[in-house]
Amino acid sequence: MALQDKLNEHKANFEKNAPPEALEVMHRATADLRNSGILDRALKVGDTARNLNSKIPAANWFDQRISSRIV
Repeated sequence: MALQDKLNEHKANFEKNAPPEALEVMHRATADLRNSGILDRALKVGDTARNLNSKIPAANWFDQRISSRIV
């Protein structure tokens, strides 16, 4: 089963069993995010992510963690 199919199945199961109040909040929050324009600023398939540099402490930690696993 493809990842998207698994995600769709999980979402359907969750929405079938979740309290209506929780679904209302979640759907409103999702709509608010979509209406905020965040999707217009998100990277799309094929886009290049900006390069993290050493001035960002989290980038150093991430680079060290990844490099230690690439052997």
